[in-house]
Amino acid sequence: MLLKVALLTAGKDPHYALGLAPALADQGIEVEVVGDSEMASFPGIRHPNIRFFNLIGNQSSRDSRLAKVRRVLAYYARLIRFAITSDSTVFHILWPNKFVYFDRTLLNLYYIALGKKLVFTAHNVNTEDRDQRDSRFNRISLKIQYQLMRHVFVHTAEMKKALSVDYGIPMEKLTVLTFPVNNVTPRTCLTRADARTALNLAPQEKVILFFGNIAPYKGLDVLVRALPAVHSSLGKFRLLVVGGIKKGERDYFDHVNELIHELGVSDLVEQKIGYLDEDKVELYLKSADVLVLPYKRIFQSGVLFLSYSFGLPVVATDAGSLREEIIEGKTGFVCRSDDAANLAEQILRYFSSDLFANLDARRPWIINHANTNYSWERLAVKTREIYEGFVA
Repeated sequence: MLLKVALLTAGKDPHYALGLAPALADQGIEVEVVGDSEMASFPGIRHPNIRFFNLIGNQSSRDSRLAKVRRVLAYYARLIRFAITSDSTVFHILWPNKFVYFDRTLLNLYYIALGKKLVFTAHNVNTEDRDQRDSRFNRISLKIQYQLMRHVFVHTAEMKKALSVDYGIPMEKLTVLTFPVNNVTPRTCLTRADARTALNLAPQEKVILFFGNIAPYKGLDVLVRALPAVHSSLGKFRLLVVGGIKKGERDYFDHVNELIHELGVSDLVEQKIGYLDEDKVELYLKSADVLVLPYKRIFQSGVLFLSYSFGLPVVATDAGSLREEIIEGKTGFVCRSDDAANLAEQILRYFSSDLFANLDARRPWIINHANTNYSWERLAVKTREIYEGFVA
């Protein structure tokens, strides 16, 4: 039986959606991808088994509020029509749309009424709880969503347990699929030296990278508090803070900057705040000596695997399943969560390690480790098995 699956992306996280779609297509599945204009330009969707539906269009942040409202409403109208005309048996939801409570309840019930079998990838069990703004109504809507699914994919065993205990989802409806390596971000023959020249970084300068959205749970404030101790032992270095401010977290970002000035480390920190073009990502990952993930609360991080895909070691906190994905001394080091002193110790441990001393030679090993253990092919094979279990 020919499997037909629609991937509903909400125009979010193209790295995941555009890694998954070609991998499923390579498994012989006919894939319909619902996305936006940014995704439409990705070469990987030009696959004989993929049909792309640009239902969202251009999600420009510069549009007026009225234009954004019109765009969202027009998208929902197109999505509702798409559900009627699509001959995909499975609707695999990767992210919710703008009106999350409507999506979790009425929209999912609409899909089911059309005979669609729903699958959901839970990148987070409850983002509102993670961001410390949860509500009873949010938890009820989440429970309805999870109960309506034929199957839910999660990235860690801890997430699987949370869904079973907190939301009453049977274990047999839950499958752990480790977050795969990012294979969408462009990679060129750019060398470390070229990347450093482009960013005006000295060849021998020690460079620490914080990469991704800025929000309290990411722990950038913890990293900033660790800088004086690192500077005291390491001497001159550079911290690159690269990413956008998560919506609603401007006050937190301002707090981090106040902390930078209070601690007297302004000359150590360089910030690139806002949207980063995809083709500029490798500049930072090739220039850096180490990526630091000082998370306070997290289940899993796609940034860790992005770093691995460029051969960049990681110093991360013992939050969620991060410890399980780090091979101490080979791919990085682990510190205690929300502990600036211990984070400083592990950063210094890294810079005194053989891993750092032989970084150019170790990078290819890390890249191969990532591609072998976190491949999209392995994920797609398991995903197909789950689809077949309730489609046959």
